[in-house]
Amino acid sequence: MAAILAVLIAVIWILPGMLDWNRYRGSIASLVAAGIGRPVRIDGNITLSLLPQPFLTATDLEVDDAGDGVVLHAKAVRLRVALGPLMGGRVDARELTLQGADLRLPWPPPAGALSRRPPAWITGLQARVEESRLQIGEFVLSGIDASLGADPETGTLSAAGSATLFNLPARFTTRVGRPGRDGAAPIDISLDGLDKLRDTGGTVSGAVEADGSLNGRVTARGPDLSQLLPAPAAAWRGDGRISASGGVIVADELAIEIAGSPARGAVAFRVQPDVRLDLALAAGRLDLDAWTPVLLRAAQPGRAAGIPTGVDLSAESATLAGGTLRQMRAGFDIDIDGVMVRDATAILPGDAKLSLKGRFPNRGRTAAFEGSGTLIAPDLRGTLRWLEPIAPALIRALPDAALRTANLTAKIGIDPLQLSLTDVNGTLDGAAAQGGLAVRLGPKLGVSGSLTLDRLLLDPWLPDVAVFDQPAAAYTTAIKALASAGFDTDLKLQVKQADWRGARFGPLAFDVQSEAGRLTVRRFEVSAGGLHATASGMLGDGGRVSEGRFELTAQEIAPLRPFVPQNTAWLTPLLQGPANLLLLVAGPPEALGLKATLDLGDLRVEGQPVLNVPARRWAGALMMHHPGVPRLLAQLGFGGVAAWLGDGSFSLITQLSHTPGRLEFNTIELVAGALRLTGQLAEANHVLQGKLKAETLLLPAFDVRSADPLPLAAIGSHPALIHLDADRVLIGMVPGITDLALDAEVKDGALSLSNVAAKLEGGTVALSAKIQPGDVPHLSLEGQTAGVGISGAVLGGTLDLVAGTLKSSFTLSSEGFSPAALLATLNGSGTAAVETAGVVGVDIAAVHDALSHPEAGKLIPALRTALLSGSTVFPMLDIPFDIKRGILALRAQGMAATLAGSVDLIGDTLDGRLTVLPGPDLPELPVRLSGKVVNPMRTPELAGAARWLAERP
Repeated sequence: MAAILAVLIAVIWILPGMLDWNRYRGSIASLVAAGIGRPVRIDGNITLSLLPQPFLTATDLEVDDAGDGVVLHAKAVRLRVALGPLMGGRVDARELTLQGADLRLPWPPPAGALSRRPPAWITGLQARVEESRLQIGEFVLSGIDASLGADPETGTLSAAGSATLFNLPARFTTRVGRPGRDGAAPIDISLDGLDKLRDTGGTVSGAVEADGSLNGRVTARGPDLSQLLPAPAAAWRGDGRISASGGVIVADELAIEIAGSPARGAVAFRVQPDVRLDLALAAGRLDLDAWTPVLLRAAQPGRAAGIPTGVDLSAESATLAGGTLRQMRAGFDIDIDGVMVRDATAILPGDAKLSLKGRFPNRGRTAAFEGSGTLIAPDLRGTLRWLEPIAPALIRALPDAALRTANLTAKIGIDPLQLSLTDVNGTLDGAAAQGGLAVRLGPKLGVSGSLTLDRLLLDPWLPDVAVFDQPAAAYTTAIKALASAGFDTDLKLQVKQADWRGARFGPLAFDVQSEAGRLTVRRFEVSAGGLHATASGMLGDGGRVSEGRFELTAQEIAPLRPFVPQNTAWLTPLLQGPANLLLLVAGPPEALGLKATLDLGDLRVEGQPVLNVPARRWAGALMMHHPGVPRLLAQLGFGGVAAWLGDGSFSLITQLSHTPGRLEFNTIELVAGALRLTGQLAEANHVLQGKLKAETLLLPAFDVRSADPLPLAAIGSHPALIHLDADRVLIGMVPGITDLALDAEVKDGALSLSNVAAKLEGGTVALSAKIQPGDVPHLSLEGQTAGVGISGAVLGGTLDLVAGTLKSSFTLSSEGFSPAALLATLNGSGTAAVETAGVVGVDIAAVHDALSHPEAGKLIPALRTALLSGSTVFPMLDIPFDIKRGILALRAQGMAATLAGSVDLIGDTLDGRLTVLPGPDLPELPVRLSGKVVNPMRTPELAGAARWLAERP
């Protein structure tokens, strides 16, 4: 019996596998099709095993579409069946297992689909799905492992198990009740995440209508929203209404809380024709510092493909990079190609309005943004201060008075390495702007771009004018700026019109590059009317200049007058007419060589200084030449010099040296017409000192009664102490003074001449004078003469001093701006003594002769002739005088004669009396003098002589 039982078991175990069940393929497929009411095809093998339980297994099972869009393919179907019915040709399934099933259901389900119930034979069936896939429309669930069941009493269909949704594992439970009379079936779905989605889940409760639509409520929660959506990693929860129809599942009227902040929103999930998720979120306040990295991660190249997602964010205020944005609105589309920014607008710090459109394409090696934008910034400086942490060195380098407003549109490119703006159009500080700009991001910033501006105010961009007054200081400033620069530049600038210090230029072109402490000016070019300037060169490591070149040509140089340094403003009159300047620079800071050539009309200036910039020292030769000194001085405001300086050229050759606080003219060779001047000068502690020597010193002859102002401004206010020696002095080209020596001092605007000594006609002259500034200039003069020979008419008149030796002393003072004013206010006193004084216009000897032998009828004519003509030699002629407000009062005393009266120096008129004193017992013979000093009207008064003659015995 044991052997028989063993054989029987072996037969039961082995015999079904040996039988060919495939010959019953059609019969079994027809049997299954009749049971489920759908066409069934079995393409694989069919096997039956009886132990341990009867199982019928078919592979490659296909359930074809029966007109409702339902399609099923299974790698294997295993049915646990009852052996008796199976022997009778009937399948009585007790347990169903689908392995590797792929079920496709239409969405939305066709009308009445939910009212269809499973066949009666499957009621109570225990069904299971393993490693299967479900596709509803374009929505796919994969990795399904679930148990399926149908309650025979209530007709409720249920499913419970796990699946993978968009690569996210979850556990689910679904219950679908029997449809009611209206065709609506209740449905409950719960979903709980697994693994990294632990504690994430939600529920849906509602009803599926007869037409396949869904209406109900949804609740959801989770510790990390970023696991589900392109959003920050924050705890979240929400609940609201849910509906599904026409291939779209919508959850709206959502009350959402993200990281404790309330918000409103809606979610739409489309399953056909393409799967897509749309999220709308509106919040009172949003943390963009948390959202921005999410979008950048979504744009990372090579990221895993997810659901195409649309995000619409809005917030009344949003924080970003330490600033607050207002009225922020942003719409994004996230798909396999990257992130599309449909529209993003916000009001930035500084009330700047920004709008962006573009895409973060999913290509290349890093995330990037390509799009366009518009910026309207009424306070651009406020916006730039907000951005300062991003590029601190660049923002701090911008001058405060520049880039105040902007209204720009541009194409924008952003990646982790660079920010670029192309096709820039709009206005900067009210000026039309076009071009492009790129900022290289990283440890060291780089700025490159090309920009065209209609106009530009240069004052904010250029250093203080005082720096330009000191080229060495400007050079040092440039070296320090390059050494401390935290960014590199490569800029091309075109400006149609530029303004600087009130002057207008244009066009202007600027092409410059700075990198690693080197500055290269490839091209600088500016024009203004007939003025044209170009510059180029390189400032290298340590401040070495290579191939530095600056050239200026001008048909009219006058527009540059406002830029003349204050301490050389006296050169301003020379800036007229054509000009050409060539400046070549090369060398290190310790030995910076310059070669300058300047042509200003006929004036040519050449200089070759060598600078030691760190020590602030320089030295070199300076040469100036002009073919006509009268024309040169006329340009400087000293016209009419040809009469006293003479025609001829101007030439200056000098060696200059400069140390901190000291400027030296080591050798001076000056030729100006007939003037020859040599010497040395030095300026130290703001005082000019030195010695000058002239072979011939020329001084102008001027009209003492002229009302023209004296050139007192030429004195200046710069302190000076100069010693001057001159072999001879020509006043109005008339010789006379020799061996002149004097000390000239300028202090507090006053000119003092002291220790003035000279030789004049065999005698000596000593003077001191001072011109004191004030509301009205004041002149004081003291002097003495000794042994000065008189060898010609002093006045050139009919009564004049023509010979003698003069000794005098005087003290004078006056005030005024012109010679006439000085003469009219002249006050002072003095004495003059003339030895062996020869006087023409009176003959005292003839007077003695006429009175010694008087003859009636001849005496009076003889006296008249003697008093109006002839000459007399006085052994000594004393002339004391006083001057008050331009009136000279004098009383000259000589042998047998006196002269008393007053002279109006302004009117050049005389009112006085010459009295001849012939001797004791002889009558005095007065002569009335009036009229011009040169030729006064002389009226002899001879009544006393006639009375004397009549009274003689």
